[in-house]
Amino acid sequence: MRPSYWTAIAAAKRRGIRVLIFRDDLHERGKQRRITRRAAKSIFFAAFRRIVDSFLAIGKLNREILSQIGSETGLNIPHALCGGQ
Repeated sequence: MRPSYWTAIAAAKRRGIRVLIFRDDLHERGKQRRITRRAAKSIFFAAFRRIVDSFLAIGKLNREILSQIGSETGLNIPHALCGGQ
């Protein structure tokens, strides 16, 4: 995450504003990573879950991955597709 994201999260928490995070790069590709990378990601998300109020799950696969990393606070949001207009 970019430093500006951390600054925004800290500012929101100081002001009592809920922090909702979505990760659009959580997809099946993550299942094929090395065990060390998965372990590091699991540790990061364990700490990150304490900072954010909820994760936004975009689609079924995203929801499954959030569940695998231990996020029980996910909210389902629709996955919007834009047709060529």
